[in-house]
Amino acid sequence: MKRNCLVIATLIVVASLLLVPVQASITNYWWDNIYFVQGTTIKYPHPDRDYYVISPYAGWIGQGTMLYHVQIDHDTSDIAPDAIAVACVIAGAVIGTMIGPPYGTLIGVVGGAVLGLIARGAGVVLKDEVGCIWFWVSISFVSWLIANAYWLGPFLQNPALYPAALVAIESAFLLYGYLRLGSGTIYDAVGAGSPAPPPPPSDGGGGSICPTLFVWNGTSYVEEGILDIHAESDVTVQHQIQNILALENDVYKLQLRELDNFTSHIDQVKLYAVDYKGEWHSCPLTYAYHSELGKVKRTLLFDDSNRVDLKPTETIDLKFAPSIAYSQTAYFIFEINGYNRKTEE
Repeated sequence: MKRNCLVIATLIVVASLLLVPVQASITNYWWDNIYFVQGTTIKYPHPDRDYYVISPYAGWIGQGTMLYHVQIDHDTSDIAPDAIAVACVIAGAVIGTMIGPPYGTLIGVVGGAVLGLIARGAGVVLKDEVGCIWFWVSISFVSWLIANAYWLGPFLQNPALYPAALVAIESAFLLYGYLRLGSGTIYDAVGAGSPAPPPPPSDGGGGSICPTLFVWNGTSYVEEGILDIHAESDVTVQHQIQNILALENDVYKLQLRELDNFTSHIDQVKLYAVDYKGEWHSCPLTYAYHSELGKVKRTLLFDDSNRVDLKPTETIDLKFAPSIAYSQTAYFIFEINGYNRKTEE
């Protein structure tokens, strides 16, 4: 009798748990300038289908700041649900369509085979929650394939020249490549990292404790991130810009703001445009205006003993001239030299 009562009680508890509605935890955030979704009902982070109106039954390519974000449609993903290498060959075929005729397909398949070799043995989840495979590859690597298709194509048509072409493609990937397949980042030479929501703001010290960078996206200044120069003396911090940095009236506009209760001592600022080969090009500083001190360009041009104090609620408006064409720019790096001791002024 006691055993029956225990069984009945257990069934009642299980049934009550099943009847309680489960709230799906979903988070949205921007990564590589693409709107992402992740949560309890999402197998791994990927671009938000609702935001971009992406069908699971059609391929989709989104171009971010550093990466191509690619969905392999549901039916194609079914061809090789567990084969990393085959998934990479399919990815290569997609890259081939980007390269175009006459050698796009050939170079894409070979490039996909190289990706497969890089990814071999990686323990990743391929299919997402609706049965599609997502992969990410660097814009710089695809751009290298496109730029070199004129000689790679004929090389790949001659079996005797296969080894040289494969070595060239693999070497380029090791220099300019990024590969994320499904749930795992497998190779990263461009510093893109893995998708993740930004960390919550710090509760200590009265705020950000360091200057905050804002960038002009064509319509407004958007918050880019905190520049952590907390130190006892000058340090140099390089920040890769994730938001759109628009070219307006032939200049890039950025802004430094002090949002906490401390003072930052800024010595020098720089902006670099990084091309698709990974080369850095310094953008000349043409304008720097402090909300209280006025023009401060001469002070911020050089790494010397002269610094600009950025106190709470103050701002510095910056303008940089382009160093290379906007279409040739893969992403931007902002560099700041200075320090913030977190000592109340």
